[in-house]
Amino acid sequence: MNVRNQIIVIIVLVIASLVVGLGFATHTLILQDFADLEDKHLEDTMDRTIRSIEREQQFLSISVMDWSDWDDTYLFVQGMDPEYVQKNLDDSVFHYFNLNAMIFTGPDGDVVYARGFDPGVGEDKEIPPQLYTLHDSLLKSDAKELSGIYETKGGLMLVAVRPIRMSWGEGPVMGTLLFARVMDERWVLDLSDLAGVPIRITDIPEAPLPAVEPSLAISKDGDTITGSTVIYDLFGEPVMMLSITQERTIYRKGLLAYESGMVAILIFSGITAILFYLLVNHIFLRRITRLNREVQDITGSTSTTASVGIDGDDEVAELAASINGMLDSLEKDQQVIRESEEKYRLIAENTADIIYICDMNLNLTYVSPSVTKVKGFTIEEALAMPIEERNTPASIKEIMALFTLEMENEATGSADSDRTITFESEEYCKNGSIILVENSVRFLRDTEGKPVAILGIGHDYTERKRAEDALQLTNAKLQLLSSITRHDILNKVMIAKGYLELAEEAQGEDVQADYLKEAQKATEAIQKQIEFTREYQQLGIQSPAWQTISSLIESIDDSELPLTSVCTGIQIYADPMIERAFFNLYENTLRHAKGATRVLVSCEETDSGLLITWEDDGCGIPDNEKEHIFQRGFGKNTGFGLFLVREILDITRISITEDGLPGKGARFRMLVREGGYRMA
Repeated sequence: MNVRNQIIVIIVLVIASLVVGLGFATHTLILQDFADLEDKHLEDTMDRTIRSIEREQQFLSISVMDWSDWDDTYLFVQGMDPEYVQKNLDDSVFHYFNLNAMIFTGPDGDVVYARGFDPGVGEDKEIPPQLYTLHDSLLKSDAKELSGIYETKGGLMLVAVRPIRMSWGEGPVMGTLLFARVMDERWVLDLSDLAGVPIRITDIPEAPLPAVEPSLAISKDGDTITGSTVIYDLFGEPVMMLSITQERTIYRKGLLAYESGMVAILIFSGITAILFYLLVNHIFLRRITRLNREVQDITGSTSTTASVGIDGDDEVAELAASINGMLDSLEKDQQVIRESEEKYRLIAENTADIIYICDMNLNLTYVSPSVTKVKGFTIEEALAMPIEERNTPASIKEIMALFTLEMENEATGSADSDRTITFESEEYCKNGSIILVENSVRFLRDTEGKPVAILGIGHDYTERKRAEDALQLTNAKLQLLSSITRHDILNKVMIAKGYLELAEEAQGEDVQADYLKEAQKATEAIQKQIEFTREYQQLGIQSPAWQTISSLIESIDDSELPLTSVCTGIQIYADPMIERAFFNLYENTLRHAKGATRVLVSCEETDSGLLITWEDDGCGIPDNEKEHIFQRGFGKNTGFGLFLVREILDITRISITEDGLPGKGARFRMLVREGGYRMA
């Protein structure tokens, strides 16, 4: 569509908008005022109707009060005025007060007198049983009066109940008095005559109107308008729907005025549209057409340095200059954006840590390529994983508790909006292992400052944590060794010193030789202690590392006893002296497994972790020695072999036990906890 046609369309749309706007304004000023007037008239009618009901209720309440605060009634319910009914409760009373039920109860709550009556036909009628319960409701609520509409099996009734006292409201309560009037069709007709319009009373619909302002629901259908409101019973519960229908004479008058005004607006708008088009066509249309064409050419081109050229010093020329300035600004902004995107892309793609963004439900929406190097997942796999597949259950529990607390602080405004939250988490890798991640996160916020996403950086510190734990454990073991060794050596020194002194004082070469022999034994024990400490002090010197089980087994010279391993492709995280531990196990088998023909090393994944089994087919270990064999000093030789094995394994929390059957062979089981092993 060319510029001329576009201008015509614009003029038509503007004029149409003007007509619609004026029509809407006219509708608002005229029809809406008439509609409001119509609604107000309906509201006034409804108010008069409700006030009529309230006046009837007030009359009934005053009538009950006149009878309940009366000495004769006070004596009657106590059984001290047997002529009360004959004197006061004939048919004329029901006709005068237009009553359908009267109930007198005594001090003990029993009914003293009750009568139902229909003034329209002059006959007695049954009293709805629900009315008898209002005695207890009044006394339990400790109210001066219960008054209002009450729903019974016989229909809706106007009810007033008051406690019976002496005249002027004195004396203790001696019962209650109830007056009731049926809200039947005759009552509705009388109410319609008072309001001057038809009145309808219906049941409460399934979705009743709310008991808040506005309480009047207005519906309009053709030539009639209907107002409905919920009426509540004496307990404040919705009990009926009161409706009033009127003719829409007021609105029809307003509609006639509105239609006349719209005809005048249409004529004026048509003349204005023609004049406006002629003016635009004569002064601006050609130059605007040229400007529009140049802008379209720039839009369709790939050049970022194009500009428009319009001569003159009017608003069209200023618009052209503004367009050129906007094009220059867009080019500069795009250049800045490109440079910024390139810089941050390089950072995200080359960092060793994992950069991620997740929504407020902790679902990942972005993750940096380093996730593949750290955890083994591709970017697509990581983005598709829920938090239950990324973190351990214990870690999820801690994270959810942390973020729940943070969101509570957000809600109360007690937290710094620019704060950085740090926490540790246990996360799964693709190979099934678990790593420890140090997270630093902060909220990304919208323009209103509300958190909408979470930006985080995760640093894998598994190796550092394991090395720190191993170093701490090693230091504790070395301190214990130093204390124990010092104590043992001092004991042996004292023994050697004592025997040397005895040898010096002894008479005879045989006695001296015995003393010197004992002193030599103590000296040899000291030498063994020192040799053990030299080997033990190597524990923890180097940081734990991943060791391949099959390579450790292959490094042992098994020429004396065949050694077979079926733990292919499995690595464990252990102290470098783990090689010494396996060598000591092999040496222990050679020395003590009499009759052994082979040694088998196998691996099995269990719910508790990786179970490494070292077993032979020798004589086995007696049940009473299974735990003692790992104690320091136990055994026929140095007593340090299996003790050193347990100490080396314990650096990285690997446990070892023996559960072989005596006579069938020894079986050592080493349990590597989850996260301490992986597939090579």
